[in-house]
Amino acid sequence: MQWAHRPRPHRTSRREPQPDRTGWARLHVYAFIPSIENLSRNNGILEPVLLGVRNASTFTGFCSFHDDAIFAPVEKAPFTATPEQCFLLGYRGMARERYTKQSSARMSPLRRFADRGKRIDRQVEIQMLNELFEYGLAVGLNDTLAQMDEYSARLKSGDYSDVRAYVIETVGPPPIMCSAGWLPSSDFEGTELQDIAQSKRLAAMSVTSMWGGEKGLWRSSG
Repeated sequence: MQWAHRPRPHRTSRREPQPDRTGWARLHVYAFIPSIENLSRNNGILEPVLLGVRNASTFTGFCSFHDDAIFAPVEKAPFTATPEQCFLLGYRGMARERYTKQSSARMSPLRRFADRGKRIDRQVEIQMLNELFEYGLAVGLNDTLAQMDEYSARLKSGDYSDVRAYVIETVGPPPIMCSAGWLPSSDFEGTELQDIAQSKRLAAMSVTSMWGGEKGLWRSSG
């Protein structure tokens, strides 16, 4: 059996940054790192930090072989917002959502002991918050797994004819690059689309901001 090297695949495009209007290439981007250390340092506020472009927005979700094979149309060709390219960006974002939710679920046993040594009232508060978090995590993970099954089926079929995306082009690289799945509660006009507090399966979308080789891109699709 041969084992493939497991790198840290990027959630966004790995294209080299281009010089901006000052002539300097943007070698760093902002990223949100929700670690206990960062939250403690900033009094519970999640602040963006600068990271090198090769280290930002990565996760160990794909082996090198599959990462290269699956995302070649995005990484090795100019981005022209084809249905396939838009689908792959969404697939990457949703894959990362599954990865993070499954990782959080594996930490559940540890969270149950987070109240050790606290006052009784504090223990009750922590356990109530943890119970609500675990409920939301379980529902969200079930939705994400179902969505990934649909994404995987479409990837295997190669049929992207009904993929739709909203793409905004920018002159330079976006200052914040990201890729993630999310549950929209309202549209751009503020009209409610769905009640995200409901326990039924919710409609999900993915969003990506990236450097496309010649222009910056913001893409959202369902």
